[in-house]
Amino acid sequence: MKPFFGLISILLTIPSSLSLALSIPKDLDHSKSYETHDFIFIPRLNLNEGSVFYKTFEEVTLAPFRSAGGISKILVDLVPIATKGAELSEFLGSKWQDQKETALKTGELGCSINSELLPFFKDYPESIQPKIRGGGYPTFCTAVFSVPEDLEAIFLETLKTKKAISLNVEIPLCQIDSEIVDTKKFSEALQKTLYNEGKSKSASNGIEVELWQAAFEAARLISTQPDLIKCQNDKTAIDSFFTKFAFSADKKSIISTYFDLSQPTTICKPRLLKVTR
Repeated sequence: MKPFFGLISILLTIPSSLSLALSIPKDLDHSKSYETHDFIFIPRLNLNEGSVFYKTFEEVTLAPFRSAGGISKILVDLVPIATKGAELSEFLGSKWQDQKETALKTGELGCSINSELLPFFKDYPESIQPKIRGGGYPTFCTAVFSVPEDLEAIFLETLKTKKAISLNVEIPLCQIDSEIVDTKKFSEALQKTLYNEGKSKSASNGIEVELWQAAFEAARLISTQPDLIKCQNDKTAIDSFFTKFAFSADKKSIISTYFDLSQPTTICKPRLLKVTR
């Protein structure tokens, strides 16, 4: 029997693990990452689909259109360069499917209006201040500019020398040599214990449980049945296992699907992908 080793530590570290789980898909196989100058593709564990993380972008200015009150609307899309060439589509081919929502979440988090353009609008009312709106794949996001019709040409010339959209987001990936641990037996034992003791309930093809109850039972299980997880660092494995969960809406409990809980667990060696422009 192992000592009741890291209960306090586990309780303290699980919330940060959960925040990581909310940033990117939880079951990516980083050992099979494929990287080019323009993108990184990481497949899901044991599946033929995965996520593309884009590294380079270009802006596409759409033709202006008139709106009420003599205002011209100018839209600028931010588009990943990889989606405009053949390399990505040829790599994915019929072998891999892209979970496109990952890219759109990145755009929602990181897009903003280029601050160098804001002086142009300093005397304008709030109703026609520039705005960022969400994209629709492959567009990451769209800048919406409203300018008086007589200044349309001047502003379009400005966009030829200044970018419309700034992008600044940090994506928490894992290094290619991150360890993958089989946690299926541990997961099944934890689910059984929580269910038998009435501490979990069904939710969206999975379970919902109070965070601290799950952490307590996880620590107790591994101290009494150490063979449930076979790796060098049990505590790290349990911390990583909890990235399979996400917080409920009220932040009082955690939720995961049976599918996610059945998959191997990645012990992540962090690799921060900084995407800026």
